[in-house]
Amino acid sequence: MDLFTDPSARGKGVARADFGGVHAAAKQDGIPTTYWNTQDTITKARMLYDQIATLTPFLTYEKTDRNRVGCALRHHSATNRAPSAHFNFKMS
Repeated sequence: MDLFTDPSARGKGVARADFGGVHAAAKQDGIPTTYWNTQDTITKARMLYDQIATLTPFLTYEKTDRNRVGCALRHHSATNRAPSAHFNFKMS
């Protein structure tokens, strides 16, 4: 899932509401942790992320087949950590 806020709507709480909605839906399904990936150069968006979540030390690696449409949902409840969901939808 790629959350994008139209430039004309930025600074009005739209992105904060989007992330809040995703987190609330996950929590309702028993998943208390949500996380996302972003580029380190998107400084304005990261200012919001720094307010609503905690930056983790994880890096993301990707191996992609050419011309592939992918969708991944990982639910990590088989470990002794609290369940978490990672939503990563990519169209290419």
